[in-house]
Amino acid sequence: MKERKDAADARTAAYAKWLNSCERLERVMERERARHWLAYGQKWNEEEAAARKREAIADSGCQHLR
Repeated sequence: MKERKDAADARTAAYAKWLNSCERLERVMERERARHWLAYGQKWNEEEAAARKREAIADSGCQHLR
């Protein structure tokens, strides 16, 4: 029983860490970029995308998983 609880707690901790990770934030930014393309018919240029990603990562306080 305790082993199962420890495994569940470890999974929960890993998921919480992933939710606050830079890798997750990068996926969210790419999804927003695609949504922008669908809504407005134009892609963010590379400089604009990089600036948005830097700003979002700085504001989030994300942590690298690796």
